[in-house]
Amino acid sequence: MKIETDIPIPPGRCPPKSYSFNKMEEGHSVVVPFNEAVAFRQAATYYKVRHPGWDYTTRKEVDGLRLWCTSLPDAQD
Repeated sequence: MKIETDIPIPPGRCPPKSYSFNKMEEGHSVVVPFNEAVAFRQAATYYKVRHPGWDYTTRKEVDGLRLWCTSLPDAQD
């Protein structure tokens, strides 16, 4: 095995979607089309794990999946 340096890391296959969970207040909601629903829900779950206290619920609607922010983390003083 040969150890090499100065080899640039190639870009990822697809850039991650940027959802604005951090801008949501309690009671806010967003809707995404069904073709994005799985990735959207996974991103919400990951955000919830990384931000204890933030929570959400989802419901299917005619035009896609809607997510409501149901609680926010306690403010850190």
